[in-house]
Amino acid sequence: MSLQPITSVLPLLDPFDAFILDQWGVLHDGVRAYPEAVDAVERLLAEGKVIVTLSNSGRRADFAAAQMRRMGLPVDRFRANVTSGEAAVAGLRQGEIGGRSLPGGRCYLVCRDADASVIADTDIDRVDDPGAADFIMLSGIEGETRDIASYLEELAPAIARGLPVICTNPDLVAVSPTGNIASPGALAQAYAERTDVEPFFVGKPHAPVYELCRRALPDVASSRIIAIGDSLEHDIKGAHDAGFATCFCLDGIHGTHFDLTASASDNAGGVRAVAEHHGVALPDYITDRLRWS
Repeated sequence: MSLQPITSVLPLLDPFDAFILDQWGVLHDGVRAYPEAVDAVERLLAEGKVIVTLSNSGRRADFAAAQMRRMGLPVDRFRANVTSGEAAVAGLRQGEIGGRSLPGGRCYLVCRDADASVIADTDIDRVDDPGAADFIMLSGIEGETRDIASYLEELAPAIARGLPVICTNPDLVAVSPTGNIASPGALAQAYAERTDVEPFFVGKPHAPVYELCRRALPDVASSRIIAIGDSLEHDIKGAHDAGFATCFCLDGIHGTHFDLTASASDNAGGVRAVAEHHGVALPDYITDRLRWS
């Protein structure tokens, strides 16, 4: 059963016990939580549902939790807050990312707000010269103030050497209060186009973050887990590949493709077209946004 239009989370209460919720575009816009989403989360918890948040943020889980707490989300009642940054730390400690061995121990870190926590408490050495690194770590970019070209100029010595790249946030764009902004995935893509080097990706839709989600839900059968997100390429594809049911929110990064004044049913054809364009599986459910009723 695919593309079942729903107007709220109420039809999901009986089939599912655990909800994996995307952060940016579903719960908040990076600055403010969506009031309807906060209400839905509170009511899901009151119904005894288990909530795990999942973000392609290159930052650690504690940062994500603190950010959501400031926005008024009941983070302390969630089962877990999984980020691609947390999955990257686990991989760095194990010496491999997604089953691929690390290319060395020296990295040049590209991050947001000088946050280097993604390599903290690991054996990775941070270097100041991208040409002297064994690999590049893309944890975050300042998409509001810097364009991709400026980052490529910064990474020119690494490009010249064709260094490997580990990207902890595969998103191409992120939701912001002023519209979509570039994310690390866009920089990784541009780097790959100039070097023919395939990046190591950690976040959605790749397996490492879903493995962390599964570890957080040992008491819930996969058939009773649903993931809700606003990216067909990342949230829906990743959860589908992990064996979870999926619900796609129209009012997110793909919002410009849909008539948000119309019903989810009226937008079903548009969802099919976007999914076909990106070559991804259709979601099981579609809704305009996360709300209780």
